Amino acid sequence: MKRTFLALGSTVVFSTLTVGCGPEPIPPHTTFLIGATATANEPAVDMHDDNLKVVRDAVGRGTADVLGFVGSATDQPVVRKDVSVYYDESTKELETDQGRLDTGYQDHMAPVREKMAASASTQSQLDLLALLGDMAHTTGPATMLVYSSGLQTTGLLDLRGWGSDLNVDATVEGLPQNKLPDLTGKHVIFIGLGQVAGPQQQLPPEMYSAVQDLWIKVCRKAHGDCEPLVQRSSGGPPLSKVQVPVIPVPSHPTVTVFGDPAAGQTVRILLPNGVFFHKESADFLPGADQALRSMTQYFRSDATTVARSATAVGHTAKSGPHDGAIDLSKKRACRVVDALAAEGVDRSLFKVDGVGFDRPLSPDLDSAGHLIPEAAEKNRTVEVLVTRIRSNR
Repeated sequence: MKRTFLALGSTVVFSTLTVGCGPEPIPPHTTFLIGATATANEPAVDMHDDNLKVVRDAVGRGTADVLGFVGSATDQPVVRKDVSVYYDESTKELETDQGRLDTGYQDHMAPVREKMAASASTQSQLDLLALLGDMAHTTGPATMLVYSSGLQTTGLLDLRGWGSDLNVDATVEGLPQNKLPDLTGKHVIFIGLGQVAGPQQQLPPEMYSAVQDLWIKVCRKAHGDCEPLVQRSSGGPPLSKVQVPVIPVPSHPTVTVFGDPAAGQTVRILLPNGVFFHKESADFLPGADQALRSMTQYFRSDATTVARSATAVGHTAKSGPHDGAIDLSKKRACRVVDALAAEGVDRSLFKVDGVGFDRPLSPDLDSAGHLIPEAAEKNRTVEVLVTRIRSNR
């Protein structure tokens, strides 16, 4: 049985060639908008079948067209393709044979895949918010497949200053509605949120989840029907050669030893908040206890020195309320000392303090009063200093 469109005046009727059957409903038509930020900090666009299943399903049900966008420098698509599979192009009969349908779909999608897989941004910022706006206003109801890490570096959602302190709900609440794209009637599927490449450091788990949560909530505030496709990219290294700012992320704990080991020494341990603590909390992230367990060696006697005293001081970047920063930083310092004491470290060695952003380890405001992202991330830490003196043994 073959299906065909019959034009009656300005109305298109979907019919069959089987005698005695009434007209069938008009098959659905779906418009797909495929966009990619495609910066030098992201994997190449990975257009494999798993994340294109919605396109394949739509072609199997009716007709579909695809528009592809790269970056946000222009709202003009870089590719435009009708990917419907017809038995007869002249009469617009839709193919029903599964084998020919599959072959036709793959043939029609090949130039789309090729163009998008080779996409490389020419912009010096990652601006996912602008890309969403460029895509959305080109058509009415549509399905949007958006390939992006989500690590915005400009505009309303510049994530560089927030780093591991990103408060998703407060950030979304503070976004002016009239500055968001109108995603009404759009089904938005985000692919690759939080996935990075090139010079951008990998995000720790808490930050990775926060970036996904952020864009789903931004999308919904913009009246979109939104979902993330949680799937690791295998698209390969970035194709763009245009440098884009990186988002500072917390590193692993660092240990510095200085002084004369024979006469005594000081051990400085920096425990990044974004690696050890849940956001806005003194609760440990998974694995924090194990990491601290490896630090207990610096509080025990060895052949030449013993621990005499220690301090644990919590720090934050210069953002948010002052009193809240003081309180949170002290709670985190106390949590570190509690965990070390649970591993057998003498609690009486410690003095504990929380200074918020009053005593930055690195100045994190520039001359204009703007947060310096890299310095801000260094200041999000609990600093532990252990003073060791020569043993009398």
